[in-house]
Amino acid sequence: MDQGIGREVKRLREERGWGQARLAVEAKMSVSGVSQIENGKRNLSTATLAKLAEAFGVEVADLFPKAQGSLFTQPPSEEVGEWEGPIPNSLGEALEWAESPTRLLSSSREELEELYADLAREEVIDLNRKLTRERELLKPLLHGWRAMPSSEEKSRLIELWKESLVLQLTGAAAAARTGDMETAQELSPVA
Repeated sequence: MDQGIGREVKRLREERGWGQARLAVEAKMSVSGVSQIENGKRNLSTATLAKLAEAFGVEVADLFPKAQGSLFTQPPSEEVGEWEGPIPNSLGEALEWAESPTRLLSSSREELEELYADLAREEVIDLNRKLTRERELLKPLLHGWRAMPSSEEKSRLIELWKESLVLQLTGAAAAARTGDMETAQELSPVA
């Protein structure tokens, strides 16, 4: 359950002058569901995030508070170890280092959304499998920020990790739109 997203949903709703009932209608949800989300008492699925984003006319990533990078990452442990090795300058470079056969995560969000447009359900599933494989290959490299003391390099790794998560959520939203909830749920973990 995430109160940060709930606060952002409430902020977006109030910014538009909507009551919870109006948001419920726009997002094709129940009023109690909207209330639970805003109060942080409901787990959010990718499908729910996609419905809320569509109702507000925003991207899924816009539902996450901007000031809290921690929504996209686990907080570092109390123990800070040594990080050894170079830091990639981009997701494309990280995918190259990870020897990924595909480079979907080196695309911009707009390019990835365009790639998903007009795909059949089976093609979305295949594309999401590739996206998931890329994220798994990047985990050991991008999780390195957890073992780093605060630094510019750590900030760069965190930004790359966030960027990859936004792209993963883009894939999850595309899967949800095609009705492939299994793939959407597979892609929806944000930690």
